Amino acid sequence: EHNKNFKETANANLEENKSKIELLKTRLNESKKNLESIKYILPEKYEKESKEIKEKEKTLQEQEEKLQISEKKINNKNYPRFRIESVKENATYAKFINSADSLKDIANIFSIFLYAVAILVTLTTITRMIEENRINIGTLKSLGYSDIEISKKYYVYGITSSLVGGMLGIILAYNILVPAVYNSYSKSLVMKIPIIQKDINIIIISLLISVICVVLSVHIPLRKLLKENTSSLLRPKVPERAKRIFLEKISFIWKRLNFLRKVTFRNIFCYKIRMLMTIFGVLGCLSLMFVGFGIRNSIENLEPEQFDKITKYDILAVYNPYISDFEKKGIKKTINQNTDVEKSQEISVGQATIESDNRVVDKITMFILEKDEKDFFNLKKGIKKLSLDDNGVIIDEKLAHLYKLKVGDNLKIFFDDKEYTVKISAINENYIEHNMYLKKEYFEKTFAENYEKNAYLIKTNHDKDKTENIVESLDKNENISFVKNNMAIRKIIEDQVEAVDILVIVIVLCSTSLALVVLYNLINVNVSERIRELSTIKVLGFYSKEVTLYVFREIFYLTLIGIIIGNFVGVLLYRKIILDLAGRNMMFDSKPSYLTYIISTALTLIIVICVMILMHFRLKKVNMVEALKGVE
Repeated sequence: EHNKNFKETANANLEENKSKIELLKTRLNESKKNLESIKYILPEKYEKESKEIKEKEKTLQEQEEKLQISEKKINNKNYPRFRIESVKENATYAKFINSADSLKDIANIFSIFLYAVAILVTLTTITRMIEENRINIGTLKSLGYSDIEISKKYYVYGITSSLVGGMLGIILAYNILVPAVYNSYSKSLVMKIPIIQKDINIIIISLLISVICVVLSVHIPLRKLLKENTSSLLRPKVPERAKRIFLEKISFIWKRLNFLRKVTFRNIFCYKIRMLMTIFGVLGCLSLMFVGFGIRNSIENLEPEQFDKITKYDILAVYNPYISDFEKKGIKKTINQNTDVEKSQEISVGQATIESDNRVVDKITMFILEKDEKDFFNLKKGIKKLSLDDNGVIIDEKLAHLYKLKVGDNLKIFFDDKEYTVKISAINENYIEHNMYLKKEYFEKTFAENYEKNAYLIKTNHDKDKTENIVESLDKNENISFVKNNMAIRKIIEDQVEAVDILVIVIVLCSTSLALVVLYNLINVNVSERIRELSTIKVLGFYSKEVTLYVFREIFYLTLIGIIIGNFVGVLLYRKIILDLAGRNMMFDSKPSYLTYIISTALTLIIVICVMILMHFRLKKVNMVEALKGVE
């Protein structure tokens, strides 16, 4: 309806302009004839009317240019276009929702890992506590107490501790973690102050899961212990029987191991549950650290990778395509005469959309090029350089991920309110926004429209203030319809990097704390259960340092296995999270840097060494006589 009304009005204005031009031409011809007649008779009047005729010619030229623009507008079937966007299509709102969704995905993954590690710590602690009360449990059974009455103590202890710990965790989360994460993200949002809604359902579910985890941790070891006879419970736990391990069957390896190495490997495989707990504890904590450092390193390299290596222009200026040739020349002159502009290139730019249920889901900037424009774009995938061809378009990696596209597939897009299908000839690296590159010939063939330049790519010396000055001068030009400043986008990315820093700090602190608790707890249990063995070897002449190394060697081997598997699991988690963390129009590097492997592995080893140093001081204080006294 708008287009119909516009065309009626435009046609009426067009006819009116044509009449004005005809009248101007008639009057101009009459003035020229009169001018010839007075040329020699009235020289002064001739000079005056000559000036008036020049003014009329100029006016006529302007009217003819306006007429051409009006005809061009009418010939464009879709001009002007109107679109009604819902609140969900608003760019700022969509950005907020995308950030919330990405955080929700991360929260779900981390919750699973944190609960798994929490179960591990709880199971280890409560198992140790129950084993230490073995003789007490046997005494109670011998006095006639039922299994249920004996169990109440441990269930009450576990449930009470989980409820207290859960409530403290919820209070800390709502008052520290949630505001910290939100404040880091709100730097680029309108809503700066978080309105924290305490969802009772989330609180109840969190506490319920915590209680269930603790109850299971109590039930598993307690059920096993209560199945034993009362007489056996009144005696210390029988040590695990030594068994042949698989390494003994590989003779060429086993023969080359010294005595202490053989003992170490036998101890490791003798206590399989402790071995699996140690490996899983290191694996879980290292995976979380890996993801945290991986996200940080990925985002840190985002800005230089995008704006120094892929899109090398600093400003994109789109002008009104319906202006006259004279006005176009004026824009070109303004850009070229600016001393801060290093290089510029006129190209054709359009905007396509991907829609679903009459709603815009993604917006794509189309760069229609006559050549590859290597001074302004670097189309690549890894180290492989990409080139445009006449048979398809190049799209960015994130767009391909969102719609599960590969080279050779077709993509349906809307351009000028019409649906078109384009073929994907290549997928390039791109980290900010969705871009599509295609050649002039492919555009004219697929979209059945004439190629027309309507924008300038401008390269500056990367000085922020000078770039701002160029942008301001372009904004003042009424014929410039849109200016994109990549230097401003760099600032937004810097804010996002700061936002992710807070998230990374939270992740790393949680994973480091968990690693300390898990490893300290496991090593402490290991030492406590083997205190008689360690006292024996001290009596046999081992120094405190050698006893520590005896235990440390086992922990170190298990830690190495946990580190190897943890790095592998960390990569899988990282690839999953990194794609969800970015919004729909952003892409983070899916390949973690070598620095991520080094930092997470080194930090895990440092934690293990620190825990063993603490254990060393404890082992030095072991009273050998007390430890070796017979329980009987």
